Amino acid sequence: MAPAIITERTMYVLVCSLCVLTGVLFYSSRKEDILVPQYSESLFNFRRVYLVAWSIAIVADWLQGPYVYALYRDYGYSNAENAVLFVCGFGASGFFGAFIGQFADRWGRKGAAITYCFLVMASCATKHFNHYGTLMVGRILGGCATSLVFSVFESWMVAEHHLRHKFSDNDLSVTFGHQQFLSSVMAISAGLAAQACASVMPLTRVAGTFHVGGYCGPFDCAFICAFIGAGVIASTWTENYGEMSNSETFTEGMARAGRYLKDKGIWMVGLTCSFYESAMFLWVFVWTPLITTEGRKPPPYGLIFTCFMVACMFGSKMFEIVSKFFSAATILVFALMSAFVAHLLMIHGNSQSNVSFLLGQFILFEITVGLYFPAAGTLKGQLVPESCRATIYNFFRIPLNTIVVFALVFKSDPPVTLQLTCGLLAMATTLAFLLHRHLSNMEKFESSSARESFRAADV
Repeated sequence: MAPAIITERTMYVLVCSLCVLTGVLFYSSRKEDILVPQYSESLFNFRRVYLVAWSIAIVADWLQGPYVYALYRDYGYSNAENAVLFVCGFGASGFFGAFIGQFADRWGRKGAAITYCFLVMASCATKHFNHYGTLMVGRILGGCATSLVFSVFESWMVAEHHLRHKFSDNDLSVTFGHQQFLSSVMAISAGLAAQACASVMPLTRVAGTFHVGGYCGPFDCAFICAFIGAGVIASTWTENYGEMSNSETFTEGMARAGRYLKDKGIWMVGLTCSFYESAMFLWVFVWTPLITTEGRKPPPYGLIFTCFMVACMFGSKMFEIVSKFFSAATILVFALMSAFVAHLLMIHGNSQSNVSFLLGQFILFEITVGLYFPAAGTLKGQLVPESCRATIYNFFRIPLNTIVVFALVFKSDPPVTLQLTCGLLAMATTLAFLLHRHLSNMEKFESSSARESFRAADV
């Protein structure tokens, strides 16, 4: 009996169904989203300022994703050469991450966010050159930009939220829910825009190694978005810093940030994020071959990706609703347990060559992604000290990138990679459960004011 294939009709039905469910959740959350009167206008304006800038910045990142490999392939580079470029990108993100974090804490998160935009612009500019060394520089710059976008934006927002505006932790959870929802919207928009840009004209050599058109188009669009993002951030954001002494050296600052890692809550939430996100990145590399049947018509990858993003939107809206009744730690445990089960079932579906079953588990996993990011962001916002927030955030990107780099170097087959993601998710789930118990004990024995003092205090 021939294995089943995933058709466009099936994907349209799934996308429409998830859109309807997301719409229902969106309507429900809007009806119940009644803010405290004195905070209503200021909170709305704060979210608008942050989310507009963040959406532009993240769409610049999303625009590059679909066509990096395709552009390198069109330039004539082999799979092995492509792999080296990708490894260097993740390696640069891991190596420079901690240093970039302290740069942001010391010299300002707003300035670091603008630096992200210029790094994206520089990285995108290198894509016009069919020169391996230039492309390598671009990957390194892109890796540094990735460290910034997933740390300094969130660090800036949490500092403004807690210290300048003094909004509540529940408001922070809702802001993270909005952020994750917009991330999915931007991903879908970026996919459509990238496809349009790549179709404008064929890849054409202008002079020497310089090319225009083809798969360079999405990177030009990302360049423009990053340029606009830099202007928006410069004109609408205020600056904030980590609470560091001006006389403190770089080494002393790193050592002080490291001392915070002795706190159980901080290292548990950090490692939980590292394990989950490394599993997520590894899954991104293998989902396509897992549902591609040799000798059969390829499935509609673009529609499948769109379905994933809608599922992620559904998860983020689900978080906004359930966060009114459950703590972020409880939601995180549920999300990670569901992700672990989904990956276990992926192994079963892959052994049975059941692509329809695999697709169902992929969608379940993407729903957990929508739940995970706002839950994890809320917990990090509550637990990580303000004085070196960006530095600590980037500390935990080191194990994340190390795991991904080693997996890419050893070129694990998809079934082996799924086993690895299961192991990572099992560790993440265990840590999340221990973190939940730890925070429950803190609730019993510490007052709210004591926790606020701990969050702001220096070691």
